Amino acid sequence: TGSALVRSAVSFAEAGSYLVVVTNESGAVTSAVAVLTVVCPAVLLNPPWLPGGTAGDGYNQSLVASGGAGPYSYAVISGALPVGLGLSGGGVLSGTPVAVGNFNFSIRATDTYGCSVTNGYSLTIGCPSIAVSPATLAEGLVGIPYSQSLTASGGLGPYSFAVTGGSLPAGLELSGAGKLTGTPSAAGTNSFTVRATDTNGCSGSRGFTLAVTVPAVPPTVTVPPASQMVLAGASVSFGVTVSGTEPLDYQWRLNGTNLAEGGEYRGVATATLVVSNVQPAHAGSYTVVITNVAGSTTSAPATLVVIPPATCVPTAEGLVGWWPGDGDANDLAGSNPGTLQGGATASATGVVGTAFSFDGTNAYVKIPDATALRPAQ
Repeated sequence: TGSALVRSAVSFAEAGSYLVVVTNESGAVTSAVAVLTVVCPAVLLNPPWLPGGTAGDGYNQSLVASGGAGPYSYAVISGALPVGLGLSGGGVLSGTPVAVGNFNFSIRATDTYGCSVTNGYSLTIGCPSIAVSPATLAEGLVGIPYSQSLTASGGLGPYSFAVTGGSLPAGLELSGAGKLTGTPSAAGTNSFTVRATDTNGCSGSRGFTLAVTVPAVPPTVTVPPASQMVLAGASVSFGVTVSGTEPLDYQWRLNGTNLAEGGEYRGVATATLVVSNVQPAHAGSYTVVITNVAGSTTSAPATLVVIPPATCVPTAEGLVGWWPGDGDANDLAGSNPGTLQGGATASATGVVGTAFSFDGTNAYVKIPDATALRPAQ
């Protein structure tokens, strides 16, 4: 109703033709038409660029428009989003991309009055980190079939596998599906690198070391202990010859009972068992159990027969001296004990008990002079 019309926060609804009618007591007059044109403000769309993503990983980025009158709607108007991503009407770009590459597209944001802004984007989807498993490989054995599956993770399957460095053990091969199979033909240690490549061409590698050894051979008795017959008081030894993978463990037994080291027994845990001062109680069946990493075996029994001491006849009457050599040089008939000289011993095996042993050169028994030992003159 005044001479000036003021409008604030002009909207598109207020666009059009305006005129004014002026009246007084003398009459009225109408002004020329004034046209009000309402134009769109400068609408902005942020961010101006998009951060890259990784194939197989979740992606989420909000686009925000400003400068116009909200709410805004958002749409892709050209190009194409990476497969797996979508743009919501509220401006959220999200999803899980499944392809690798550079993707170009344009997004338009439109306000409530139809004012809009269009931004062109280039979104790069890169390769993920691909891991090859397992971390280590089991050992192989010459002549024994080998099988080990390799797997990959982190990318988009299926994966293909290939040896890209080093060499596999002779007799083994790696399939494209990651199966390491074959029969090793030689012992040794091989180092090699395997690469796994996913459907997008993204790859990851791992280095491996694979040792191939000769299989352990269980023990086999090639020469068993031999049966023996000895006089009581003697020493005897039993030996066994064995083939098989070292180390070999031995345990000698008497009549099925493990023997312990000490006393008359020496070498109960070796290939040779020694029994000293054999007595009738030592007679019986001797066996040895041999063990290694591949198994164990028991030898055939060896029988020990002990001949007991013979019964001595009474000493003859009139003896003036008797030195039987039962471990010493004592005189059992008189009172003239001797002494062992020059390396002589009294521990050799005799028909009954022990006996003297001389080297034929220096050894002898020294008997002290005595009247009883002199023949009558």
